[in-house]
Amino acid sequence: MDPFVGEIRIFTWNWAPKGWAACNGATMNLQQNVALYSLIGVLYGGNGTTNFNLPDLRGRSPRHVSQQQPQVGVSAGSENVTLLASNLPLHTHSTNVVNATGTGPGTALAGRLPSNTNGTTPIYIPAAQAGTLVALNAASVAAGGASAPVANMQPWVTANYCIAMSGIFPPRN
Repeated sequence: MDPFVGEIRIFTWNWAPKGWAACNGATMNLQQNVALYSLIGVLYGGNGTTNFNLPDLRGRSPRHVSQQQPQVGVSAGSENVTLLASNLPLHTHSTNVVNATGTGPGTALAGRLPSNTNGTTPIYIPAAQAGTLVALNAASVAAGGASAPVANMQPWVTANYCIAMSGIFPPRN
């Protein structure tokens, strides 16, 4: 069966059959490909007077038109994204500590131990182990990360997308 002009098919080999071209964004001469140009115009690029571009599906997943994106030919997305703290949901970690400077050995320094009595056992530091009291390192209690890009790719398999350059001109309804 002859393909429709502009039809895109997936092939399992790495070359375009006769009458087909790879969907690689190539610039095509308008006068030599009038039928295809009349269907896709400059949706994928080109100047519309002497040339037009084929769709570029290299490294892309095709997406059907929708109410959110009704325009054919639009590309979006990124293989890498940078996650920021604003992209992540808020969350907290609770801990029970006394927010006071210890005054010496025998002072309750760190709140209460969790136990079957709902944390009623105070934590004390023996005099022999008492050292200089310091504040928690801000890096230990602050947001972490380096804002470096992370891979954001769905699982994939390589295939060869080609577009029909010749064939049956598709009728509209």
